[in-house]
Amino acid sequence: MKKLKLISAEKISYWFFSLFLLTCTFPVRKIIYGDMSFMTGFFSEYLTIFFEISEIFLGFSFLFFAFIKKNTTTQKSFLFLLLGFFLSLEVASIFAVEQKLAFLGALKVFEAFLAGVFIYSSKYPFKNIAWILFCVALFQGALGVTQFIIGHSAGLGFVREQSLNAIDAGMPKFADHLRASGTFLHPNILSFFLVLSFFLGDFIKKPWFYLRYLLIIPIVLTFSRTGILALFCGLLFKKKDFLWALLLILLFLIYAPVRELLMERLVLGDSLTERLGGFDDAFFIIRDYPWGVGVRNYILYLQDIAPWSMQPVHSLFLLISAEVGVLAGVVMFLFFVLAFIKNKAQRSLIMVFFVFGLFDHFLWSIYTGLMLLAIFMGLFFRKEEHGLLKKFFI
Repeated sequence: MKKLKLISAEKISYWFFSLFLLTCTFPVRKIIYGDMSFMTGFFSEYLTIFFEISEIFLGFSFLFFAFIKKNTTTQKSFLFLLLGFFLSLEVASIFAVEQKLAFLGALKVFEAFLAGVFIYSSKYPFKNIAWILFCVALFQGALGVTQFIIGHSAGLGFVREQSLNAIDAGMPKFADHLRASGTFLHPNILSFFLVLSFFLGDFIKKPWFYLRYLLIIPIVLTFSRTGILALFCGLLFKKKDFLWALLLILLFLIYAPVRELLMERLVLGDSLTERLGGFDDAFFIIRDYPWGVGVRNYILYLQDIAPWSMQPVHSLFLLISAEVGVLAGVVMFLFFVLAFIKNKAQRSLIMVFFVFGLFDHFLWSIYTGLMLLAIFMGLFFRKEEHGLLKKFFI
């Protein structure tokens, strides 16, 4: 009789992490702190702390990974840096208007960076990340296209699709057309996820590789200016893909209604003025509180400067600088610059994060964005053969 083989803790840990990746874009969750959720007069995701179902899988992944004996000097050094970052979060929390919100927000950031440490320290295959996120992106993209066509939600409540309708006020729409959102809070977040997955297609074997060109359709239907900019910036480093993607976009724009909507959307108008005004507000806070105002406390401090503002500044780097301190924001910016210089092969992926980081805040303020940012930071730092930056430390 053959002996049963014991499954290693490492393999179980990787299984749970795969489940985490599979579920982290679906907002199946429960509110654990909502005292400030309606402070702006409307429900604010930014001022609310959730417990996500994907966190269960992430927790089990961490638990089993802890049984693996890995105590290299490099990993210990990275953990000490992580601890220092967490302490800086807590120092910033001291000055927070709402300290409980700041503390719980800091724990979420710390959890995300633990996910980054997991990727950095483990040999979890990058191809698994690419495949899982790519498959989820195909689903999210198809859902987004459906939403645009029918003008309302597709009724997928089991994955927590929002209740959307093009005729209702306050919906993510443009010129009375519902923008593709998938299960995400906003079309811009779906656009980021689809553009990221488009370039992850580089790691998908043929013929599945060609399915990524289907993602261009929902990317356009999000009508996200930042998404289109990130796609083209990434394509600058992929000459063959650039020509194919441009051809598909041009063919898609033959459909006159979509072409007219997209051209109208690309006109910045009041949006640029609002963004620049938000940047000015952020600089005022950073000037007065260079050590940070605490995670998730930006809007609370903003009420003294611009009480009409209901969301954080549209910049990852400015938001981190305002909440955690100028040093943290500068370090984050330099990380992208160094990664871009050192890693010529993966500049497309880096550019996606960098462009969205320049012009939006969800990579810090929204759970899914924060988790994906931390995971790819771990990948960019991972120097082993299975990492993205194979020569990062040379």
